Amino acid sequence: MSERNITFEIREHLGVITKFDSGWNRELNIISWNGTAAKYDLRDWDPHHERMSKGITLHAAEMRKIVDLYLGNNTRKAVEEGRAMEAERKQRQKKQIENAGKENRKELRDTASEQSDAASYEGALPPAPTCAEGEELQTQMIPTAETVDSVQCEEQADCYDAVEDTVQVLAGVDEEADFKAAQDGEETPF
Repeated sequence: MSERNITFEIREHLGVITKFDSGWNRELNIISWNGTAAKYDLRDWDPHHERMSKGITLHAAEMRKIVDLYLGNNTRKAVEEGRAMEAERKQRQKKQIENAGKENRKELRDTASEQSDAASYEGALPPAPTCAEGEELQTQMIPTAETVDSVQCEEQADCYDAVEDTVQVLAGVDEEADFKAAQDGEETPF
């Protein structure tokens, strides 16, 4: 029986999958065997990489397929688990509502809805405005018909003008543009 000399070169050590008490490790490496193109290699190695067990070598396309199968399976399982958890949560809420008295049913529905909304929209609102210590928070007041009533006017005519101006600002009306459009025969938005 002829003895064949096998040579190998570990081009890249990708990682240890399992460590055994004997000191050997199951590893994933990229190895060139007997000077051929490097392939993915999965096998057990002694601590000094001098001896190895039987293993498996894979071309890049085969390795990609294994990874795709693994990820696809885990993604599908994660989606299925998420759906199952959501169904269980809804079932628990339904049982709580069924077991509650008539006076508590509306309160439980509202609470469940608020909890669901809070979980769904958590972090969606902008942070509350803050100010430096010793300063007051400045807010911008938009005038309305109610706030104009509180404005001190020297003459009644000034108050009417202020109310009219405020209403136009709030409605987005530009009298001059509307007047010019009417003169030019264009349609006005009103």
